[in-house]
Amino acid sequence: MLRALTNIPLPQHLAVFLLILLLRLPTFHSAFFLPEESLVLLCAQRLAEGGNLYADAWYAGPPVLVWLYMFFFKLFGSNALISIRIFTCFYLYISAIYFNGMLVTYKPFRKYPGIPSILFVFLSCNPWYAQELGPSL
Repeated sequence: MLRALTNIPLPQHLAVFLLILLLRLPTFHSAFFLPEESLVLLCAQRLAEGGNLYADAWYAGPPVLVWLYMFFFKLFGSNALISIRIFTCFYLYISAIYFNGMLVTYKPFRKYPGIPSILFVFLSCNPWYAQELGPSL
């Protein structure tokens, strides 16, 4: 696994991380809420207050995401949403670098080793205006 993380040079690591921060920066605004994210945060808040999942708070997805949000809610309190978004940036960075390392190891991108991680970041970062897009467009 460590070999996959070292296949690209340090400047490209920094470029990928700065690109993630740049693309995710609008999500750090306090008025930005995705409907799914607010539902998970409410369920996590109910669990942190002593409730039971699927009895006191219903989330139709797997429970691990609610438990992760509950962990951040217990750890950071009212700043849980910002800490979750910072964690998301680090998670995207590790995923992009690992994805890049896997593809460079198997020879398709040996000449340009940073391309897969940059493509991964662009495809996985949700733009700030995505919540305003609808089927009427």
